[in-house]
Amino acid sequence: MKQRIFNKGLLLFLVIITSFNSVNAQRITPEKNDNLILIFDDKLAENNFTSFGQFLVEQGFSFASKDKDFLSLSTNERTSKGGYKFTLTVSFKDSIISIRPRCNYVLFGSSLGNINTEWTDWSYAKAKSSPVGIAYGAFEPILRKYNGQLYFTNE
Repeated sequence: MKQRIFNKGLLLFLVIITSFNSVNAQRITPEKNDNLILIFDDKLAENNFTSFGQFLVEQGFSFASKDKDFLSLSTNERTSKGGYKFTLTVSFKDSIISIRPRCNYVLFGSSLGNINTEWTDWSYAKAKSSPVGIAYGAFEPILRKYNGQLYFTNE
């Protein structure tokens, strides 16, 4: 009898810890180094693929690639203030829209006549004047227009 109660208590404890970790992994306020943005919708993945793709087109995006078999798409470059560029790679699974932004930044040693840039995965940083901060300021309001609530995580 005691063993059964212990097993049930242990199981309950593990369920609570697992639930807490999954909720904790997704935040509504971005933290340093978060690099994935999630949008939860109540539609099937195929419907989200279509509706979110149409939304991006309405917002002026064009696509570098679209894959209906794997339910993913990548946008062409968009330019934010300061001449920085960003792209969005989007995948759809169940009711989750996963967005992985990439942005470019000017390499140290560049000059006005010879500007060298490099692409990198976006990750949240508090400095709004940094290339990743400028890119975030460009794509975040657009993404919020789609669903209002964004979730952030580090993957």
